[in-house]
Amino acid sequence: MLKTMFCGAMALSTITFAASGCGGDDKVADASQSINIIAVFPNSGSFAERGERYLKTLQMAVADLEADGDLIEGRKIAIHTFDATNDKDLAQEKTAAKVAELGAENVAAIFSATGAAHKGSVLVALDEGIPHVEWASGGRDDEFFSSDVPAEKKRPIFQLRGLCPSLADMAASVAYTQDYQKVGLMRGTLDHDITHTTIIRARMAEYAALAGADAWTGEVVNAEDFVMDYDSDTTWEEYLGQFLTQNPDTDIIFYHLRGDTVNFSFLKAAKALSEAGTTVPKIMTCDMARKPALLDPVQTNVADYLVDNFYFIGRGPLKSELADSWSEDLNTRYGVTSDRWTKTGYDSMVLVGLAVAATQSTEHSVVTEAIYKVSKEGQEVAYPNIGDAVAAAKAGTDIDYAGISGTVDIREANGTTIPPELDRTVESRYYVEDIISDGAGGFEFHAVDDPAPVIQ
Repeated sequence: MLKTMFCGAMALSTITFAASGCGGDDKVADASQSINIIAVFPNSGSFAERGERYLKTLQMAVADLEADGDLIEGRKIAIHTFDATNDKDLAQEKTAAKVAELGAENVAAIFSATGAAHKGSVLVALDEGIPHVEWASGGRDDEFFSSDVPAEKKRPIFQLRGLCPSLADMAASVAYTQDYQKVGLMRGTLDHDITHTTIIRARMAEYAALAGADAWTGEVVNAEDFVMDYDSDTTWEEYLGQFLTQNPDTDIIFYHLRGDTVNFSFLKAAKALSEAGTTVPKIMTCDMARKPALLDPVQTNVADYLVDNFYFIGRGPLKSELADSWSEDLNTRYGVTSDRWTKTGYDSMVLVGLAVAATQSTEHSVVTEAIYKVSKEGQEVAYPNIGDAVAAAKAGTDIDYAGISGTVDIREANGTTIPPELDRTVESRYYVEDIISDGAGGFEFHAVDDPAPVIQ
């Protein structure tokens, strides 16, 4: 039974699959009797629907894991959540408060979704050594850490979804394979914005240095990134107009800004400039704003302009019939539609659950090492036979969980075949989309074949 309670001055809600109370001392004492998972999801604002979807994904994973009994006899999985909003500082404050309330030693794992939730919660997990998985944000966890954090301390911080550095590689590939000669780079002021343009600039230099006919003969038109300040009074239309005045020959622009509303506003600015007579080149960006609302001819009223003028660079799990079957099951059982990151989320919870079952422990270092172990190199187990996987893990069988989102074999940097940038990651899919007319007065996202999707 799913129970929701609001406890404490901060009104932190606790969603749990085992009964518990709100009394301070009793609750802390009871925490050691559960397998506690903290879910740092947004439950209000533009991301509210996503938060609900992810909680139901967790509910499904827990139900599958416990279908034939407890992972550890007498200890149910309890999921504790609160509204992470879109404020990283608040997410960090609430995560730290929940960890303190439960006792860090009683928290088996922390999950987060969206950029603010990610940045806030992962810092708490790093400090406490708690296994952590972000489900959706494309930022590498390392973006939030000091460069002197040792590799061993980062070992519990897993990166099981597609990451933006590889997405930026794909964006550079678009410019190269389609032979755009004048590439412009625009970005916001966040470190995550800088990551994208820095990688693209480096990749274009590498393409230019190729031998003979393979060499890219174009140029990045601005020697330094064109920076747009989120807090400035300058409008997105003014920023884009300034860039095009300075670089009138640009034939494709990659821009990066964080936030759905901000991205919608930038694309509307491009449409407004075009309608006013300014020549606006092709635009590409990451798939942060790839939302149904973008196609709405009333709500955003920009899709008609984006046809033939725009690319999304996307990232996501691997495609499979198993993933399609699982998505149907999620909808049938819990009434929600799967997105890319529900698959990552389900796999994250199952990996943690199998690690706990295999070791009969929730100790952080033990669970961390077991997560690596159950992700690869053993007897293959998979959905829908999660109960059998738990039984095998508890029996001491060396198992390899094959996930909904792909193989989920967690890579470990070794200095040779697996470089540092792939440490703690799994294979993901990177691809390009544009927007086309659906032939009935509406619009739809459409897969682009050049360059072809890549698995990395």
